[in-house]
Amino acid sequence: MEIHILNGDALLDRFIAANIPGTFIIVREALIEGPVQAKTLTDFWELRAGYFSTDNKARYYEKVVSEFEKLKHVNKDAAIHLWFEDDLFCQVNMWFTIDHLYNLELSSKLYRVFPIIPEEDYRWSGFGNLNSSQLKDCYQKRIAFSSDDVLLAKNLWTSYSSKNLPALKNLSLIPSGCFHDLQQVVQAHLDRFPKSGETGRPEKILQQIINSGYTEFDDIFKKFYINEGGIYGFGDVQVKSILARMN
Repeated sequence: MEIHILNGDALLDRFIAANIPGTFIIVREALIEGPVQAKTLTDFWELRAGYFSTDNKARYYEKVVSEFEKLKHVNKDAAIHLWFEDDLFCQVNMWFTIDHLYNLELSSKLYRVFPIIPEEDYRWSGFGNLNSSQLKDCYQKRIAFSSDDVLLAKNLWTSYSSKNLPALKNLSLIPSGCFHDLQQVVQAHLDRFPKSGETGRPEKILQQIINSGYTEFDDIFKKFYINEGGIYGFGDVQVKSILARMN
C-alpha cells in the first residue's frame, strides 16, 4: 500500500492525472504563521482552529484535521511519500507531518518526492509548472528517509515550534539528502526575527518594493516573489498579513 501526502490542493488534479499508484492525503495547513506550540495534539488542533477561525472552528476540523485523521487507518508497513517543495512554507509543514507520522509509528518507510526543476532560475517554482509526466518522473526518483533524516525533521519541528532559533540554526547545518537548501531556508526563517531596531527580512523587502513605487497588491506580491526567489513560499494571505502589520 502506498500513501501520498500532498502539501495543499494545487497539485491534486495533475497528481491524479499522472496515475501514480496509491491513495492521497492533503495537508491544508500554513504552519509558517500563527501559534504552533501545544502540549498535546488535541490542544494543537484546537489552537490552530482558533487561530484561523474563532467563529467556525468546525470548518478547520472538517478540512484540515480530517485529512490527518486518515493516517490513523494506515498500515504501519505502508510506504508513505511526502510531496513537499523546498521553500520555508512547505518545509515547516513537512517537519510537522514527519513528527506526526513518527508519533503514529508510520515513519519506517518514508520517502521524499522532490520537484525536479532543471532550470535553476525556476528552482523555487516547485511542482507548480510540472505536468503529469514530469510528476511521475519525480515519483520514480523519490529518496528514502533514513532514521537520522526522520530524527532531523522531528528536531527541526521541535525547535521551530518552541521558537528555539539557535537550535534551529545548528540543525540546519546537518547534511541530509532528504532536505535541499536547508541552511538557506532556515536562515530565511531566522531573518524574520531581526535584532532590535530593525525590521524583519520580509517586511524590509516589502517596504523597498513599496518605496519603489509599487502600490497594487498583485504587483507587490509578484515583486516580492522575484526578490526573494520564492524561498519563503508565502501565498497572498501571508503577504497581505505582513502588509497589514506594517500599516
